[in-house]
Amino acid sequence: MKYFLFFIFSPICFLSADVSRFIGFNDFSSKPIRTKILTKSSAFISPQSTELESYQASNFVSSKSISLDREILETRLAESIAHRYQCSGKIVSFVTREWNPVDVSSSFLIKITDCSPDELGSSMFVRFSIWDEGNLIGDFAEPLRVGQYMDVFFSQSPLTRGVRLDSVQLEKKPVDVLKQYAGAVPANAKLNGYQLASNMKSYAN
Repeated sequence: MKYFLFFIFSPICFLSADVSRFIGFNDFSSKPIRTKILTKSSAFISPQSTELESYQASNFVSSKSISLDREILETRLAESIAHRYQCSGKIVSFVTREWNPVDVSSSFLIKITDCSPDELGSSMFVRFSIWDEGNLIGDFAEPLRVGQYMDVFFSQSPLTRGVRLDSVQLEKKPVDVLKQYAGAVPANAKLNGYQLASNMKSYAN
């Protein structure tokens, strides 16, 4: 039987010397050698057009086309929800009705416009738009089931009222805090100085 824990409370030298002995005789009267000047850009030096073409081909590849199916949609919506609410832990989402796949490029974007209710919950109705390469693909509205999984403290044995809490005597387990474990103590919480105000409640696996 496991029990979850819930909250209760130098100098620089310059040298000079005669270096003429190191320099051989040069005849500057001869015709100068022509040199070829290459142009330089901020990104690369390209003496030949073939190298430029190769560079452009490797850096400007069109986006791959994909099918935006239910699994990809749920993953991207979960990421958008986590960003919108600045959530800790891992957010998962499930579309509760049929979704017809949409053909988009791999660089598509999802923008959430509205969520009901306004607060993060286990059941939500989300309005969002899908954009692809700057073009609006469409506006959508879908009911979602949402989960927020976080590591929380729990105990393998019952704890009685008045016991001083210590994270060493507790273990961690990921649970969905949007459901029955909403009051569970996050595993990153500082427990020093706290004690139980009531006996630990048990739960069914």
